[in-house]
Amino acid sequence: MFSLGGLFVLWLIDVVLIALQLLQPADGSQYIMNYYGPRVSALRFGRKMATDQQMQMVAELEMEMMSDMYRRMTTACQEKCIANTFKEGELTKGEAVCLDRCVAKYLDVHEKLGKRLTTISQSDEAALQKMSQSDQ
Repeated sequence: MFSLGGLFVLWLIDVVLIALQLLQPADGSQYIMNYYGPRVSALRFGRKMATDQQMQMVAELEMEMMSDMYRRMTTACQEKCIANTFKEGELTKGEAVCLDRCVAKYLDVHEKLGKRLTTISQSDEAALQKMSQSDQ
């Protein structure tokens, strides 16, 4: 069985791969998806800058990714920390502490994963540029 962090990593990798496929330009130039924290930026390396339509697609993808991450985090932390039967209208101290820790861990994993994916994409781009220079 996968842990919550493991499932999140698999989900985020799928989202990044789908985004890279959607943003692949017709002229063969490359996009790099840099993901760090709540921001996604797409940089295009090639002859032209990204069009407004492509940047709009990136912005929409960012909103989708953040909404999905928030939904998953809310669901996971609620299932873990809040009982299905309510004795009080307010959160208990234990529930509040559990939710706080759960959200902090979720966001910490999200940030670390974002940094790691950025490092990987930068090293991949450097390798592609090196290969392209050696072919010439």
